[in-house]
Amino acid sequence: MEISKYISQTEREISKKHIVNILILGLIVVSLVAFLVLLVHKIQLRDEYTGESPLYPAGVLLLVVVIYRLFRENYVRLSSYLLLSVFIMITTVLMWKSGVENQFGLLFFAFLIALTGILVELKYFLYVVIFIATIYVILSYFQITGINDPYLQWKNFDLLWSDTISYIAMFFIISVVSGLYNWEIHRSLRRALLSEEELKEERDLLEVRVEQRTKELKQSQIQQIGQLSKFVEYGRSMVGLMHDLVNPVTAISLNLSFIEKMGQDKNKIKEMQAYVHRALLAAKKMEKYVLSSKEKIKTKQNQARFSVADEINDVLLLFNYKAKRSGISLDLNIENGLYVVGEQSKFGQIVSNLVSNAIDAFEVNQRSTGDKKIAVNVFRFDNLVQLVVEDNAGGIKKENLKKIFEPFFTTKSADKGIGIGLAVTKDIVVNDFNGKISVDSKWGEGTVFYVSIPGE
Repeated sequence: MEISKYISQTEREISKKHIVNILILGLIVVSLVAFLVLLVHKIQLRDEYTGESPLYPAGVLLLVVVIYRLFRENYVRLSSYLLLSVFIMITTVLMWKSGVENQFGLLFFAFLIALTGILVELKYFLYVVIFIATIYVILSYFQITGINDPYLQWKNFDLLWSDTISYIAMFFIISVVSGLYNWEIHRSLRRALLSEEELKEERDLLEVRVEQRTKELKQSQIQQIGQLSKFVEYGRSMVGLMHDLVNPVTAISLNLSFIEKMGQDKNKIKEMQAYVHRALLAAKKMEKYVLSSKEKIKTKQNQARFSVADEINDVLLLFNYKAKRSGISLDLNIENGLYVVGEQSKFGQIVSNLVSNAIDAFEVNQRSTGDKKIAVNVFRFDNLVQLVVEDNAGGIKKENLKKIFEPFFTTKSADKGIGIGLAVTKDIVVNDFNGKISVDSKWGEGTVFYVSIPGE
């Protein structure tokens, strides 16, 4: 609104300046021509000359030149008021000498009113019109009371073509000034409308850019926080991993101790081979745990075809201890031969977030009766790999169900999370795997997450 007001004010000033410039130059030309005509007539007729003195148009010419100088110095408002004053003065002198009923003088008054509407600000317009009307009333009073005795012999003269031409010229001047002002207004409005459209387009484009940039920043922040939450989750899982590694290490240690005690007894070679075999199995199990955890914390993007079953099995290894400690049974049912193309670690993050969220749900809802179960089912439906993670942890309240994918929304305590896991999960499913994720929950019973990803 303020910008439009500023533009419109600027446009009016430009229009006024253009019109004042034309009027000043026009008055200079008319005053100069009148001065030269009267001067030539006075020189030719000498003592027989009875017309106006050439000094009158000369004085007007000098005054208008001064006004033009002020105008060129950018005193537009002062120049406008002085120019209007000159026209008022000319009209007043004309009516003083030829009478208030002089047709040409009346046309000049009409011209003055039109000129006032162009040069004077709207709040002063009425005052200037009243001032002009007051001048006319005073001139009429002087003429009626005999204080002024104007030259009225022109009434006895027949109408001449020169009079008609003078009237038409005055009509033309009034029409030119009014038309010029209207043309300037039309041009100003057109420029203002174009400027407004350009500003609107720029504003809309700016809003789109801001929205796009905000979305990009938000997306980047979610990804960064999601990556951090991934490390936090796997950091927690390391506790369980260390616990799971204790058993294989103990098995290796015990089997090696037994082998050492047997020494070089050749009769116990088969028994020693059995112990070696058990130690190797324990070592391989340790290797599998370590490799699995190593894969889970990779950040390098690697688009490749991978086995869904292998990735899910590796992820669930990290949650064995956490689930057992909470008394939760993990039921895994995966259809064979399922493959997905994408970043393997991000798919693992989907599974990890959903399983971890289900485990935390038991702690948040504090279920103490019945069996605690989390079922992970994976199967093919058409060309899609369907991942279904179901728990009986008590469900999600209806008012919270539509918010769970929003960043930073959580019903957990501060030490359990910041509400970014499911938001990151949805972002990975939709943007990285071009899939879909949805949730179905019944308060008091449990929750089911459905993930659909294009498979091979």
